[in-house]
Amino acid sequence: MKTHRATARHRKRRAADEAAAPVAAYDEAAASPAQSLETLRQPRASRSAHGAAVIALQRVVGNAAVERMLAGQVAQRYPVDVPEDASCDQVREWMETSNPYAREGNAAATTVTFSWSATWRITGRAPNFKLRLSNPQVTMDGPHVDMPQRKPHNPKLRAAWQRMYRTLRDHERRHEAIAHRWRRILLGRLRKLSIPVTAASREEVAAQARELVGQRWDEWIEQHQAQQSEIDPFQALLDCP
Repeated sequence: MKTHRATARHRKRRAADEAAAPVAAYDEAAASPAQSLETLRQPRASRSAHGAAVIALQRVVGNAAVERMLAGQVAQRYPVDVPEDASCDQVREWMETSNPYAREGNAAATTVTFSWSATWRITGRAPNFKLRLSNPQVTMDGPHVDMPQRKPHNPKLRAAWQRMYRTLRDHERRHEAIAHRWRRILLGRLRKLSIPVTAASREEVAAQARELVGQRWDEWIEQHQAQQSEIDPFQALLDCP
């Protein structure tokens, strides 16, 4: 059962990775650290709200502290909404048709949001400048893994569920590993980034800087997503006794 299918495959929510920006639903300027943390603890909160909460916390406690806070947020679990005495076939049918990700043919979900920050380093003279970054930082919100939760009383069903769960969880760990690797890749690319800019002044370059870097960032995030998609779909069948 993976977030890619409920008998299961794994899925990565597309656009789950994006440079975070404040939105109306989350008032970054007004939010306290406690409010930001509460937003990050909500797995159903929007990606933009998660990203804005990360930025708000970074401004108060710093990037390293935010990384430590987010590192522990790995597993969420959704309940399998069937009676306690449900048969294995009933559980399997619910997983295939009614779990939170069934519409997409999935049974679990792993999501991650990357955000970046930096100061500009502009060299050259008009009209030929180079835009580079000083002290770039990459923050990773997640990975957040949403898995099914069930504790069957029947020993045979419990054993079948545990086998299915382990297979599904192992696959999700592959997605987590890709995300962690890409955090390092993104930071390395920001450190090496050098963009030629034609402009009348350094001020004009600075005014374009976030958009110019953001264009490269979006391309990299798409590459990350493509690697996540390469290992899906995945099935972890509930093999009823």
